[in-house]
Amino acid sequence: MFLYISSFEELDKAPGIEKKIRGQVKFINDIIDKGVLIYAKNGKIFCEEINNLKCKTKKIIFSALSADSMKLLYYFKVYNYLQKFDLMSKEKTIKLAYFRFLTIDFFILMILNILKKYKWRIILEIPTYSFKNEWKKAKLKGLYKLFHYYLLGVLFFKKVDLIVCIGAKPKIDIILKGYFDKMIVINNGIDLDEIRMLKININEYKKEINLIGIANVAYWHGYDRVIQGLANFYKNTFNKDLVYFHIVGEGECINNLKNLVKYLKLDNFVKFYGLKANYELDLLISKCDIAVGSLGLHRIGGGNPLKHREYCARGIPFIYAGDDPGFYNGFPYALKVKSDDSPISIEDVIDFYKKIKSKYPNYNIEMREYAKNNFDWKIIMEKLIYRVL
Repeated sequence: MFLYISSFEELDKAPGIEKKIRGQVKFINDIIDKGVLIYAKNGKIFCEEINNLKCKTKKIIFSALSADSMKLLYYFKVYNYLQKFDLMSKEKTIKLAYFRFLTIDFFILMILNILKKYKWRIILEIPTYSFKNEWKKAKLKGLYKLFHYYLLGVLFFKKVDLIVCIGAKPKIDIILKGYFDKMIVINNGIDLDEIRMLKININEYKKEINLIGIANVAYWHGYDRVIQGLANFYKNTFNKDLVYFHIVGEGECINNLKNLVKYLKLDNFVKFYGLKANYELDLLISKCDIAVGSLGLHRIGGGNPLKHREYCARGIPFIYAGDDPGFYNGFPYALKVKSDDSPISIEDVIDFYKKIKSKYPNYNIEMREYAKNNFDWKIIMEKLIYRVL
């Protein structure tokens, strides 16, 4: 049996994270036939019993009054629920627990204690290696997380059998120094079965380019750099190309971006769509030429964006900033730009697109194959699970 406990992130506000979690669960379930998935969504905590890739039952454990009460009570409610569940059986079967880590408190430590009592193997995923930098920027809530990290961290990580680090290992501090050997670095993965490949237009280069950014938009996505770049581009009256930027998703920075677009008088060239999924999202992507990855990871100390892997699997070339361990230097289907706050050169993006169209006519197929060989969750999850069983 397996148990997957997500963090208190509400998945209705982070569809990319939900897609990742369900991809991981799918391939754990390939190896271990029965399990339970626990997560937060729409102000509620849900528990799904899963058997052979199908959800048998779906229960509501808790309905929160607010986002803050969800965060404070999440692990307490999960702990109470597990106390009543047959996960605590002493049967001699495979018992694997997988946690998505965002913070530490007394109740998640109690969950680990009771799992270890009944001989469960525990994998902990740290989705962002710069998590402490993010906490330090979160003011009082961040101080709360840091306090519990230093208070309970040694006991917490001691209970874990394997620490999965996405992209890179976190900076080793007084808490983590004794657990370096437990750490393994992986790339963010994807479920290729759930990602439709882009059908490219085989015609020659056109005088219009459509960029698309898909995210739960935050300041580290750096979409402001593209908008500033478009403002510079359209100041040059000699440019004969038309470039549009389509932003799909909600998030904490959407209003700031809308205000920036209005201030720069780019309403005709930057469009906002809100959340889109499935057919609507596929349709939007099919009309676009270049995807926009994370351009502001330097603002939080780095990362390992899942979206880059999804763009690669779709077969749509993309631009990104900084270092992404999933893509080697000179990866021909992505344009790597400076990791700073400077406006993106739209002229460079156009040149990149022209080069892709002329030099790699089957770029979508080649990108898809690269994603299959490097980011398939099936390969990644098998390696993790068999390491601890």
